[in-house]
Amino acid sequence: AQKMLDCNDAVHEILLFLNEPDKAKELAQRISKIVTPRDSTRDTNELAIIPWQQSEWIETALPLMENIYNKILGIVMLIVALVILNTMLMAVMERNHEIGVMKALGFKNSEVFSIILVEALYMGIIGSVIGGSIGSTISIVLEKTGIDVVKMVGEDLYDKIDIPVPFLGKILYPDFSVSILVGALIFGVIVALLAVLYPALKSSSMQPADAFRSELKV
Repeated sequence: AQKMLDCNDAVHEILLFLNEPDKAKELAQRISKIVTPRDSTRDTNELAIIPWQQSEWIETALPLMENIYNKILGIVMLIVALVILNTMLMAVMERNHEIGVMKALGFKNSEVFSIILVEALYMGIIGSVIGGSIGSTISIVLEKTGIDVVKMVGEDLYDKIDIPVPFLGKILYPDFSVSILVGALIFGVIVALLAVLYPALKSSSMQPADAFRSELKV
């Protein structure tokens, strides 16, 4: 590379991006056997073949990045949970008159509670499936096309950001994961069910007369 680029004794790195990153150590050993000079008089200390698992930057920065990612994910999930909670609360508390009619017709408290719970289950499943489908489609498309960071922040701002980060290019490629999709679906359904427990218990135990006279109070 030095001869081809006419760089003489300049320092260079060659980064190999693998389709199977877990095999980096195995590949590093194979490369070491190939590029190690047979002449024992040559100095081989200048050559270092380092898999990403043994990179000092990875060992230092990866736990920090993972911690930041988990906190951001936690905040996002909290916001999602609050939105679902607010929606389900309003969906139940605005229907006190309807629940009063059901109680007047002879529905038991357990029956009203079950109806609200089943409705929340269907809403959670439908909402989670729709949201998961849209998110998965976007993720799969971006997995092929990538996210152009330069276009998002602008060339001028990107040029001013002088933070060398190894293995991070101008285009980011999301990695679609079925396990994350399944987890998101389960999360949406569970939060929807938990969100209606309190209003369902409160509304199902109301007397018909109280339900007809009630206002929207949580």
